[in-house]
Amino acid sequence: MGIALLKKRRILFTLLIAYSVLVFFGLYHHEPWRDEAHPWNSAKENTFSQILEEVHYAPAPVLWTLLLVPFAKSGLPYISMNILSASLAIVSVVLLL
Repeated sequence: MGIALLKKRRILFTLLIAYSVLVFFGLYHHEPWRDEAHPWNSAKENTFSQILEEVHYAPAPVLWTLLLVPFAKSGLPYISMNILSASLAIVSVVLLL
């Protein structure tokens, strides 16, 4: 029983690594669209209250924009948004597995 569990975990870990490689490969080759750039620009230029006022006009949920605020305000490059998104996707798969 213990060996079967180790094999299962090894397979799941291999799948996770393969998924992570594919996600970051896609991230590297991804070109942002306007609806993806809007939350980044909003997080970078607006105050907290302005972000909340734009909720009805924003193309993304307000929580996503608020998650981007620390990265955008600290001057990190735009790719930080994609890395955050990929990291959240990989963590979600870890929880699923």
